[in-house]
Amino acid sequence: DDVNRFISEGTGLDFEMVTRMFLEGVADMRVDMRLLDLAKTLVARNISVGLVTGNMDVFNQITIERHALYDVFPVIVNSCDYGCLKHEQDGRLFDIAMSMLGCGRDYGKSLLIDDSARSRAVFRQKGGHAFAYTEYAAFKHWADSNLGLLDSTPAFDG
Repeated sequence: DDVNRFISEGTGLDFEMVTRMFLEGVADMRVDMRLLDLAKTLVARNISVGLVTGNMDVFNQITIERHALYDVFPVIVNSCDYGCLKHEQDGRLFDIAMSMLGCGRDYGKSLLIDDSARSRAVFRQKGGHAFAYTEYAAFKHWADSNLGLLDSTPAFDG
């Protein structure tokens, strides 16, 4: 609301209209179903999976519910709930997620798939592995070659 109010005051647009447009935009955000399918596959194989995101409170209010993300990710850690981003405070959000997953600080067998170089660097400093995500096809090729998770899973074909 603070940001919407700032935009409203700066542009002269009605606050309620700005808020409605913002919420509609959030609701229209797309999630790559192939990545959700990957997470479901990993969870089904008893591999710990979590989502650590740098987002606003509307992610919790709209996106998680709209895409049933708690049905996919047993653990979701959102930066707005902790007052820091993934790369800040020595990667505190990763520590929180690892703890919630029951992994403690054993990063040696963990993988971060992220588009942020700073987040990947912090995760690697903690002893984890990281993949620089740009688009699904590149990730699928890498995962097929390095993880052996996708090549035998029909849900990921195409």
